[in-house]
This record gives sequence, C-alpha cells and structure tokens, in this order.
Amino acid sequence: MNNIRYFFLITLLTNCYLIVSAQGSDQLNQVELNRQILGKWEAKFDDGRVAVMEYKAFGNGEIGSIKIHKGDSLIYESRQLSGFNKELNKSIDVTVGNDNSDATIDAYWFISPKEMIGVKYDDLNVQGNYPNRREFTFGEGIVTGRIYKNDELKLTIIYHKIE
Repeated sequence: MNNIRYFFLITLLTNCYLIVSAQGSDQLNQVELNRQILGKWEAKFDDGRVAVMEYKAFGNGEIGSIKIHKGDSLIYESRQLSGFNKELNKSIDVTVGNDNSDATIDAYWFISPKEMIGVKYDDLNVQGNYPNRREFTFGEGIVTGRIYKNDELKLTIIYHKIE
C-alpha cells in the first residue's frame, strides 16, 4: 500500500511541476522580451554580403528595416511592422521587400527569456510542429538566427549589435 501512495505522490508532484512550467512559459512578457531586438545590428557573410537590421519601438511592437549590401551595391531592402496580439500571445510581423515579392506575415514568440521562435502566420494552425521556422537566441550584444526548412537547418546568421 505504501508503494501505491508513493507512486501517486510522485505522479501528483510531477503533474504539478509540468502544469506550473507550462503556465510560466505562457506568462512571459512577450512585448518586453521583444524589445531586446531594438537597435542596429550587423551580420557579415562569407560571400561579401553585409546585412544591417535596425529596429525602433512603436506602440506595443517595432518598426524595422533590413538592408543587404554587397560592396557599394544595395541588393535587398525590406521594411517591417510588428505588433503584439494578446489573443495569440505572439508578435505579428508584416514585411514588405523592395524586390516586388509578396508581403509576408509572420508570428514570433519567446519560449524563454532568450529564445524566440518565428513561423509563417498561416502555419500557426499546426500546433507545436513547425518544420519551417526561424529560431533566435539572444545574448549580450549578439543575436543568432537559425532558419529551418522541413526541420533541416539551412542557414545560421549571427548579428552583432553596432548601435
């Protein structure tokens, strides 16, 4: 009988821990954590391209831009507007590029104070399974971005804060 009580006690404690942990991740202050991206960031690529992204606070989100140069030539530029959606508990980001491609709508959210996930807005219906995603890890003056396609890492970009 003591073994059964012990088993139920361990099961109860484990379930309580899992419930509290899950609630804690939902309680992350997404707006405040997203402010880590504010400022000007730069990434250099092996082929000579340099990407500069800059974000400024706007309401409960950010206004941003990304410019990619190779030498003196601007090869890509985009503008972004992000805002926090309370119902989804995620930031929604609309990006328009200068390459005449369609605008994109993405969702971003922090899963810990230093880790953020991004997916296409349309992929939010796939609960917890995001084979095409972006993962970001925030450090002191550095952001590491990883892009996955069909769960395969395709690109890692390391941005360093320059302003």
